[in-house]
Amino acid sequence: ATCGAPGYTYSGSPTPEVFECLATGEFQGQNPSCAPLSCQNLTLSSQYEHNCRGMLFQDACAVSCAEGYTITGPASQYICGESGTIQGTLPSCTPNPCTNTISPEIFQTSGCDGVTTGQSCNVSCQPGMIPNSAEMSCHSSGFLVGALPSCLPAKCPANSVLEAASVAHNCQNASFGQSCSVYCAAGYKLTQGAGQLWQCDLTSGSLALSGSLPSCEALTCSIELNPSDSMTDNCTAELEVGDSCIQSCRKGYFQNGSAAESIICNLDLSVDGGTRPNCESVMCDTSQLSVLFPSLQHSCAGVTANRSCFAFCQAGYVAQEGVVEWTCSESTSTANLSQPVDGFALHGEIPNCVAQACIYNLPTGEGLSHDCENVSTDQTCVVSCGAGWSGNSETYTCGSDRVLTGAPVSCTVMATTSSISTTTTTTLTLFVTGVITIEPRQEPPLALEYTDLLQTFTTDPNVTQAVATALASVLNVSIDAVELNMTIANITIASDARRLLDMKEVVLVEYACSRSFPSLALASDWAPTAVTLEEVKAAINENLAASSNVRADVLDFELQLTGLPAPGSQERPGVHWLLILVACCLACCILLVAGLFFVKVCLPSKAQAAQAAVEGQAADDIDPEDPNVLEDEAHEKAETQGNAVEVQALKAASVPDEDLELEAMLQEVGVEFYELSPEEMNGGEAPSSPAELAELDGLRFLP
Repeated sequence: ATCGAPGYTYSGSPTPEVFECLATGEFQGQNPSCAPLSCQNLTLSSQYEHNCRGMLFQDACAVSCAEGYTITGPASQYICGESGTIQGTLPSCTPNPCTNTISPEIFQTSGCDGVTTGQSCNVSCQPGMIPNSAEMSCHSSGFLVGALPSCLPAKCPANSVLEAASVAHNCQNASFGQSCSVYCAAGYKLTQGAGQLWQCDLTSGSLALSGSLPSCEALTCSIELNPSDSMTDNCTAELEVGDSCIQSCRKGYFQNGSAAESIICNLDLSVDGGTRPNCESVMCDTSQLSVLFPSLQHSCAGVTANRSCFAFCQAGYVAQEGVVEWTCSESTSTANLSQPVDGFALHGEIPNCVAQACIYNLPTGEGLSHDCENVSTDQTCVVSCGAGWSGNSETYTCGSDRVLTGAPVSCTVMATTSSISTTTTTTLTLFVTGVITIEPRQEPPLALEYTDLLQTFTTDPNVTQAVATALASVLNVSIDAVELNMTIANITIASDARRLLDMKEVVLVEYACSRSFPSLALASDWAPTAVTLEEVKAAINENLAASSNVRADVLDFELQLTGLPAPGSQERPGVHWLLILVACCLACCILLVAGLFFVKVCLPSKAQAAQAAVEGQAADDIDPEDPNVLEDEAHEKAETQGNAVEVQALKAASVPDEDLELEAMLQEVGVEFYELSPEEMNGGEAPSSPAELAELDGLRFLP
């Protein structure tokens, strides 16, 4: 005899057993020890999940789609075959698409549209940024994961047009998206219009400075005897810078030294040379401008009487007025921008410079916490590690190029040594548990029977993901910390004003989640108990709408928070509840003993007295075999006791006397009977007694 049957092999001695035919005509021998073959564990790609491990011949297992994939049709069943391999047909699994939430203002992400679970895409910096890129992956959660590239604005190359001698500018370090100011150089004056703003932007795909030049012409020194800016002269024509003639000082200038015969028109429009009078212009005071207007730059250092200069915003600030012209003129009723010097002060419009918010190099990374949103030029913010993380803290500064700069912050997860807050723990872990009662409903085009709808709600991974995501949102916890268990259950609910009770099949969602905090203060600020049923319902249906035609009517929402110690207490919270539980148990035992005494001693004697009275009054009139006898008797007892009650219309022939007496006595001591349809509750057959009626699901006795 051998273990030759398909799918079996020897489990003991690996040889056949020999049987001997005896003279008696019988075989004598021992059967071989045979055992089913074991199959190799099933190995599939990451898009599948299964439990096909440690199987023996003819064992079955299930293969379904892994997280991040959607199954088409049912899960597949695999069987351990006689050859030692697990065989079956793979289910149809379609990878889920990932949502592209990366900002298109700084990053190029067109390649990430439509990627599905397991796929990767390249994210690069937009043109105008210093080139950089990084690879992102489509995670099973439906989101792109990975470290985004660092994208910083590139600097514009110099423009040769701005090298003209007639203009000056501050465009040397202009970066992508920034503007800079172009104005007349020293020795030149503005003939029309105003100074100009140039922009560092993309032109035909390349960074370039662009804008218009201001209208500037060279200043000249008047050398005529007629009045001039600084003095009168004996010249017949104006001199450009470098020419000479004879002049004398005029109002607004003072003579320093002896008179001169020959004069030279200098770059600053002052005159010099020979024995001519040395006329120096009154110089407007600029010493306090940086204090009065800290966000402004100007070209007014050394500006003299009746001359002009320009004011504009510093890099990192912007003003609608752009570049404005100031003049060093005689002090008048117009507000002075500087302290008067010999009756001259600066006058002009003050640009309203508004700091620009930093948008580059914002802190990103796991565990980081910061207040750097909307930080503007020259402002600072603090980057540190968030709750549950440890590491260094650094101060970042918003630069004029709209880039945040600061030392890197490195954060690591804090180790959790206990879930109860004591003086010896490093973190405090709070736990939230509860049950959500849900009545599923469907949106078109679904047309499922309610039983199938319940099954779909509890088995569809999209529904499970939607409920978990909603709970994580309203409870303010990580979705990875949420655990769910969905079951179908029967509950009893009131169906109308008569308080009839119906059975209803619903989905019970048992959930549990936790969250850790580095301190009791932070844990106390977390308030999941403030979450309402309406908030839970809205969050669940919002997430279901994104992935399913199933919706949820939330009938009940229960929540219990544990792990938070009482204020000022270091005792274990379970001790107080244990004491309360013991006290409740003792009280229940006392009430139970008193109730048993009343039912066993008081009620029987009262029932016997009532029965004797009724039998004495109606002995001559009531036929005990009449089908309505006991019903009439119950009514009479109720009226005798002064109670207006309704008696269930049951045939007396099928209802024993003692059960009707029990019903009347219970009504007398305050027991309330719900009027129900016995046929509905007993599958179409009337129960034979109130005792049997009480055993049917739906009947309730209320003290």
